[in-house]
Amino acid sequence: MDAYDAEQGAHGEDDAPDAPATPDDDATGERDWVVLIDAVVARYATTSLEHALRVAAGAGEVAVRAGVRLRIDVRADAVTCGIPTAGPGRLDAAGVFVAREVARVVRVLGATPHEHGPQLVEVAVDALDGPAVQAFWRVLLAYDPADIGWGDRARVEGGPAADPVRDPQRRGPSVWFQQAGPREAARNRVHLDVHVPAAHVEGRIAAAVAAGGRLVSDAGAPWFWVLADPEGNEACVCPAGGVPAER
Repeated sequence: MDAYDAEQGAHGEDDAPDAPATPDDDATGERDWVVLIDAVVARYATTSLEHALRVAAGAGEVAVRAGVRLRIDVRADAVTCGIPTAGPGRLDAAGVFVAREVARVVRVLGATPHEHGPQLVEVAVDALDGPAVQAFWRVLLAYDPADIGWGDRARVEGGPAADPVRDPQRRGPSVWFQQAGPREAARNRVHLDVHVPAAHVEGRIAAAVAAGGRLVSDAGAPWFWVLADPEGNEACVCPAGGVPAER
């Protein structure tokens, strides 16, 4: 069972659950969750499909009662939950409440944070003519334009070439477009961005290097590290953040 939304209605400002604005206590389960672009995501280990379905149902019930959208991906060995953010890297009070309550409920149901944590893979395309390149990929993949604050990141990393596109079914990787310069025009112009929990970055890089890759650049650290495979094809490892709160 892949990525379905559990939601019912929406809280207004007056009836949103009362949750502290700054969740820092690990005892409440916020450290289960990491920021992955447009959602905060937690992944829980399960022992069987039956167990996973119980965990997913418990998490979904929390979201439905709170009126908060929750994306749930169910596998026999893991349940992944995602709460869409209210803005770039932010959850509103209702979202923080659901993150805490889901963490509590899944533990009662016998699930624990997965040792590998959640991750997100994106495809990044360096483009000289962003709109033209974006139009090709959008139609080829039958994707939708995405407006989730990626423009701020693109401006920092080299300027937005075009709006990103993403899978409306939330199954395939999103594709974003970075303005290409002379350096990009002379090398491969498609690479992967691999977002993993910050605690896993060092191990993931070490494993890739041990498998024959190399570290191309750490100039973007701590935001990203550039790696290459034995033939020079590049990928970036990016640390995901912790649960954000509305401030």
